[in-house]
Amino acid sequence: DVVHASAGLLCYRTRNRLIAIDPANGERLWTRHQLPPQVSITGDGERVVLRLLATRETEVRRGFDGKLLSRRTDESELGTIVFEQGRLQLSLHSGKSDEAAAKLYCQDVVIGETVWQRKHPAGSVVLRVDESRCGVVEPSGILRFLSLADGRELSKQDVSLPKPLSTAHVFADDLRLFVILSGPVTETSWLNTQQDRGNYRRPLLNGWLHAFDRRSLKPLWTIPTKNLPFA
Repeated sequence: DVVHASAGLLCYRTRNRLIAIDPANGERLWTRHQLPPQVSITGDGERVVLRLLATRETEVRRGFDGKLLSRRTDESELGTIVFEQGRLQLSLHSGKSDEAAAKLYCQDVVIGETVWQRKHPAGSVVLRVDESRCGVVEPSGILRFLSLADGRELSKQDVSLPKPLSTAHVFADDLRLFVILSGPVTETSWLNTQQDRGNYRRPLLNGWLHAFDRRSLKPLWTIPTKNLPFA
């Protein structure tokens, strides 16, 4: 399985090995043997980061030769991690009460330091948008697009939300971002809908589909959906 890809580095894992190759010529660069089964792998081309879940350790290895640069205790809370993008890890920490604000943290996993943090209302949902942006859907019907690099707010939009919100996804083409905000599917027969994407299911929508300009993040259109598969 391919676990990391960048301009100058492609990493894939077998059952117990991590193998790095040069995508330009297919030459093997290095191999990390005795890879444990529970490991999360990310990086940015210059560094490859391995989070060893069983031992709660983080390894940082040099991209071009696999040299071990550092090993430290992994202090992240597994249940709070939303996603990892390159060397950045986003985690959402809920408040101790239902009304307490949630805190969104962005950490540089190479150096183990927090890059930025923000507060959002309890019940907010974080979306992966693309390589440089994320989104936060707030229960009041606000969608905020944020810069992954510094947490800066790039756009704030009012959006229609289903009650309750159970599924949130972002898809994109060259020009647009499609934001799916869906509640539970109420027509159970749709759960058995025929799939045409191999082992991957088409998302089922019961809420709203919003389209935004991919560059400016301005809203283009919104349509309601009721128990429909996303084609």
